[in-house]
Amino acid sequence: MVQVSLSSSKNKKPAPPDLLGYRPWGVAVRLFIVLLASYILSALTAASLSLVLPLPPADAVLTATMLAFFVPVIITISTFYIRNIQRLLTGITLAAICLILPLLLKKIGG
Repeated sequence: MVQVSLSSSKNKKPAPPDLLGYRPWGVAVRLFIVLLASYILSALTAASLSLVLPLPPADAVLTATMLAFFVPVIITISTFYIRNIQRLLTGITLAAICLILPLLLKKIGG
């Protein structure tokens, strides 16, 4: 009886396991991005939402601060979900620009 082998090479070693599909340096870079972006975007979210929300000033600041606590969670999940780091950094940059706009308009408007 003839046996047919589907593999092309018998001496082929299996690839070393990655950490959830990421290289160790890639995880370190993504962790650095999470730490930096979550701090910056949380502060920008709290500042810009406190200006935009149609509430009395004290309530607007309190609500904006509470909503800003969700930003690090969203950034952490999206950082490890998006495979392309350039696309991730583009998204974070666009989010920062959108959050800076109300602050700039408030400064220009008086």
